[in-house]
Amino acid sequence: GSCTAGCCTADDLAAMNRAGPGTADGSFARKCADCAKTGWKSLFSGFKEADMAQCLQRPSLSLTSGCAKCFAAAGYYGFHNCRWSCMFSWCSRKCFKCTNAYTNILVGCIGSRPPAAEACKR
Repeated sequence: GSCTAGCCTADDLAAMNRAGPGTADGSFARKCADCAKTGWKSLFSGFKEADMAQCLQRPSLSLTSGCAKCFAAAGYYGFHNCRWSCMFSWCSRKCFKCTNAYTNILVGCIGSRPPAAEACKR
């Protein structure tokens, strides 16, 4: 079955915190955004959660499969609900405002809050 609550291990949380807050290169949010791009096939063919989850399990983050799936589900939500808000910038205020609607579900799935990220531009 698929984990829905407290799915990230202490090692997962440590890896997220090592990558750190913010939206700069190497930050946790940037790594998630880069992996989300691997899931985003095209505007019309949809979003492949498995591809995003696999990306998050690569050595640069090495999240466990259960934890990676939390973020892949958030990526799926973003694709289906926020694609127009996020099309030009994944860290725009408009994009964050839209994806924030999923934050409580994501936090429940992780079992903790991910490193903070502020909008990088209007």
